Amino acid sequence: MRIVLWMGCAFYFLVGVVHVFIGSLSPHFYARYDIGAQEISVILSVQFIGFLIGVLFSPVLSKKVGPFVVITIGLGMVGAALAGYLWIDRWELLSLTGFLIGYGAGTLETTVGALIIAQGETGKAGMAKLEVFFGFGALLFPILIHLLAGEDVIPLVLYSLLSTIVVLLAAWVSLISILRPKQRFPEPEEAVSGSEEIYPGGGLMRGEKRSLSLLILFAFVYAGIETSYANFLPSLMIVGGFESYSLIGVSVFWASMVIGRTVLAVKGKKIPPLPMLQISAVCLILLLGVFPFLHDAILVLGVISLTGIAASPLFPVAITFAASVRQGYVDEVTSYFIAAASLGGSLISLLVGWSLALEELTVTLFLFAGLALLLWFISFRLRDAGNGIYKPAHKSMDR
Repeated sequence: MRIVLWMGCAFYFLVGVVHVFIGSLSPHFYARYDIGAQEISVILSVQFIGFLIGVLFSPVLSKKVGPFVVITIGLGMVGAALAGYLWIDRWELLSLTGFLIGYGAGTLETTVGALIIAQGETGKAGMAKLEVFFGFGALLFPILIHLLAGEDVIPLVLYSLLSTIVVLLAAWVSLISILRPKQRFPEPEEAVSGSEEIYPGGGLMRGEKRSLSLLILFAFVYAGIETSYANFLPSLMIVGGFESYSLIGVSVFWASMVIGRTVLAVKGKKIPPLPMLQISAVCLILLLGVFPFLHDAILVLGVISLTGIAASPLFPVAITFAASVRQGYVDEVTSYFIAAASLGGSLISLLVGWSLALEELTVTLFLFAGLALLLWFISFRLRDAGNGIYKPAHKSMDR
């Protein structure tokens, strides 16, 4: 299982890179294709559609051909899309590659996440490790692009990523060829040892449906906060009068996310998930609410760092909790959860963009704080829903 987990971490690192690929290279795309922000937004929108479709269809494919085949397909599709950037000379065709790279990334994120989550009590820590490597990918790729300023960046980056994908693909194919004949490839457990016993039944119970609905809404709102906050943080810093620190703020946020998820991966088993969600949401409310009243750059960077740490456990803990609602539904729940997150990240960004157009920092930050308040409310309601579904197990932390 350990080697599969580390392969999954490598895949999530790649997905993190893919998430910031277009945005980080957009200045170079402007020069290469003589386009502007409007064309880049079209490419990003098509990539989002591909990601959403990949997320929704991967569970169906997993049940038909198995998760290892789906992961192989997703990895190959990302590689094929990146290779397309080497020879495409019209920006309109970049939308096609954007769709493919989005579909491949959505397939990888959902399938790998479901595979790790389904491994019982190790799923929560495993998911936290995956998210740590996702954060590393999103953090390090823009730094790399910045360091390569003045070079012929696009071909250099593409060849490097394609070489990495070839190595990953070879390692993954070799791994499954060794594990499958020996029947050592980890499969989802039918029942989670030492965790809550779920009442038997053929379909989802009413309380379970309610919990899943709340968790999917949680994913929608959380991803809207994380995506919008990370993408618009430079604009928030500029509006607040901290223009010289705008890029530093983004690096500080992602670095603190990585630190928080690393701690979660190591110590997360000792903390029950619902209190963790509730405490993190309360911290977000306070930190986002105090941001517009700070006038010192160091204090602002400190609040940004604390915000990243407070937000870091929300996604991995919530998606693991969602997958534990009903055994046998891990693939579907993971797919719906990530799909809701990607949709929330897209739609809430539009709302935040509108608020920024008002050039009132307080309005935007209070909007974020209001969304964090909604997260707290959802996590509080989950306690009531969970009490009717789960039988507490003294040895479990996944409750």
